[in-house]
Amino acid sequence: VKAGAVYALDRDYVDIGVQCGELAEQVLKGVNIHTLKPQSPRKVLYALNLTSTNHMHLNFSDGVIRGAHPVFE
Repeated sequence: VKAGAVYALDRDYVDIGVQCGELAEQVLKGVNIHTLKPQSPRKVLYALNLTSTNHMHLNFSDGVIRGAHPVFE
């Protein structure tokens, strides 16, 4: 995104670690691992490049811009 892409999606790796810990806790409490279902990451992060969006005449709401991390200008 820093090089010019409008946006990119990413995962919250800290939250993925928390999810792994929650699964490990279940296993340690005796839950059979074969009964645990695969999980997708709960949190999706995104980055925005406002220079690129302006160049392409794209408009994003203030909420979308506030939710992005990082925002490149």
